[in-house]
Amino acid sequence: MASAYSHRREQHCGCCLHAHLASSIVFATGWIPHICEWWSRNMRQLTAKLRAAISTRLGWRSVGMDAITIAKIVQGGDIIPIAVLITIGAVPLVKGLFALVTRKHQRRKEFLDVWKTDALRNDDLWLEEVIQHRYGATIPAQLIRHIARLKCPSRKLRKVAMTPDFFDFDDTQEKMAWAVSWRGRDHRIELEMISCLISYIVLATSGSGLILIGTRQDLSEGFIFVIGGVVFCAAAFKTFWHFISLLEARSTLALVNGVCRLGFWHTLKRKAAAWSSTPLRRKQGPEQVLGTD
Repeated sequence: MASAYSHRREQHCGCCLHAHLASSIVFATGWIPHICEWWSRNMRQLTAKLRAAISTRLGWRSVGMDAITIAKIVQGGDIIPIAVLITIGAVPLVKGLFALVTRKHQRRKEFLDVWKTDALRNDDLWLEEVIQHRYGATIPAQLIRHIARLKCPSRKLRKVAMTPDFFDFDDTQEKMAWAVSWRGRDHRIELEMISCLISYIVLATSGSGLILIGTRQDLSEGFIFVIGGVVFCAAAFKTFWHFISLLEARSTLALVNGVCRLGFWHTLKRKAAAWSSTPLRRKQGPEQVLGTD
């Protein structure tokens, strides 16, 4: 009885929460046009006042400043707040970079302390967690054991850890293979790379055009164009990042399996040369190509 009552109470609380959330969204959505209208009406006035205040305070007459103006700023103490703000902004950046480098060396030291001679004989969970702690990526245990027995295992594990989602271990052939089987077929990976490049060009061009159109209009009218342009640019960045990941994964697969493979651009040049020479060979005929009468 008590469990049924508590279950009904949780359902009632959940319904109330969804109702309040929906009403809040509707209320906020109703205020968005008024906020955009106010922002568009007062943005130019606020910008003009801000420019006038900065020009009056710092003594700017144009975009550039001469030595006398800089000396007045230094004597008046206006440069001190700017230096303080720059210092406050630089301190977290320096601390973050230092922590990143220190954490990297610390993880390597901890990995060497944990790793033993018979570490490959441990269970899969321990092995995957240790490699994840060292390289920050989840790699299958069978693939880890396979790479650890090859030459230069540290370099190859580091390369695999950069794009771990693309790989898996093939039990039948006992080598590293694509996690998606169709990428291992002829010319499929090249077609995917070319489609990523074309999508990047189209999305980046469309996003830049929408942003330019939106910035040349008022805020209330160009807000939608700017948001759409940002979304298109984000999608373009995603496709370009996928293209870079495919290039890295392709070279990593060739490195681990010991296959000598040409680069992406060399492959495209060879395909284009072979495609352009095919009609000429068809016109000449097989006897002329072979050099026989």
